[in-house]
Amino acid sequence: REYLSSWQTSLLPEAVCSYCKNPAVNNVLGYFSRLAKDNGISIDISAKLQEPLIIPEPEFCVLLSNLLENAIEACQRQAGSSQIHVRLLQTCPSLLSLTVDNTFPEPPKWHNNSLQFEWKNGMFYVSVLLNPQGEDQFEA
Repeated sequence: REYLSSWQTSLLPEAVCSYCKNPAVNNVLGYFSRLAKDNGISIDISAKLQEPLIIPEPEFCVLLSNLLENAIEACQRQAGSSQIHVRLLQTCPSLLSLTVDNTFPEPPKWHNNSLQFEWKNGMFYVSVLLNPQGEDQFEA
């Protein structure tokens, strides 16, 4: 919550687009959309979420923020045009998919091949499928 509060005050009400009905997720998407555009990065967002989210809102917002922050950082390190595609889709009360894809000219350097993401033809793909068995696994 502290993480979200640290930048939420920098959002101007007129600058926030409505991507979904969840205010916290909407603010995260609005913040990073503005950050991307301010850096000349094309960003496309589609969010179709149901209430309630399938994991606690703070944890989901931190996950989403981290992915978007990484995507923007990768786009900033490249010359020429860059783009980010964000898709949030909750098809039922217990299944949510999240994808964040961004341009990146070179394949990432994996450390011990412990991460399984995809890079193809100048695009870096991250996909997360959330289907928790119970809320207790998300306790701090």
